[in-house]
Amino acid sequence: MTPPFVAFWLMAGVALGGATLALTVFLGINVPRALRVLHGVGALLALAILGAANSMGPTHPLAWWAFGVWSAGLVGGVLFFRIMFPGRPPRMLVVGHGALGLIGLALLYPVAFAA
Repeated sequence: MTPPFVAFWLMAGVALGGATLALTVFLGINVPRALRVLHGVGALLALAILGAANSMGPTHPLAWWAFGVWSAGLVGGVLFFRIMFPGRPPRMLVVGHGALGLIGLALLYPVAFAA
């Protein structure tokens, strides 16, 4: 199991949790703060694994692109959902945040599953 493979599956789980959180936003359901924090901590862990793997030696450029996109998503998530709009996040920001996560997954997929 390579670190990009582990980071991919961890971020896929984070994305599934994020999709659930987005659904609660669209349905107007309040979720415990711990679930939102767990979503962010999981993303930070996956990002740390990928960053460490990328800096250890030669790596595919797509892994660096995925790292950059996920970093933007993490910073945006903290900035928008914890600082600017802590109670009720705007739906378009939720969609954009999720899109960054999915783009990062798509970029890392060929690296994680390279034969």
